[in-house]
Amino acid sequence: MGELGFEPSRKYLGVVSMLNGNARTWWESIMSNVPSYQLTWDFFKERFKNRFLGERFLRERCQAFKDLVQDTMTVAEYEIQFLELLKYGIGLVSTEKDKYDKFLEGLRIGIRDRVATHHDQVFKDLVDRAKTAEHMEILTASQSSRDGDRDRDKDRWRD
Repeated sequence: MGELGFEPSRKYLGVVSMLNGNARTWWESIMSNVPSYQLTWDFFKERFKNRFLGERFLRERCQAFKDLVQDTMTVAEYEIQFLELLKYGIGLVSTEKDKYDKFLEGLRIGIRDRVATHHDQVFKDLVDRAKTAEHMEILTASQSSRDGDRDRDKDRWRD
């Protein structure tokens, strides 16, 4: 719901209104023992995560974050995956520099080499530079392919 721009209080009320079954019963028991001013989005999120996600799931997601590399993904796909898993590995990247370094480390070597030379360490700028480098990589590969086709055509005419 954060992606939709809801205020935390609206997120909290919206999510709680959708609970049913065991989750609703569990939350009603929490609400009966906690002062209403403490019933916030962050409070709900933390309690819900601890109750329903479990330690094993959280460890697996944290490991997935540690292991994440771009591999065959586009930079945009890698960014989405990175940001999705970041919430599970937040203790591993507690500063903007850590976040920057982790993302950079996971980029494909050709892209990493093109973007690592910049001195600013702003995550958003790194992502933008990586997308530009990827675009340039695609254009270069496309140009090389066209040049290769042109050379083959020349050879055919010579024979």
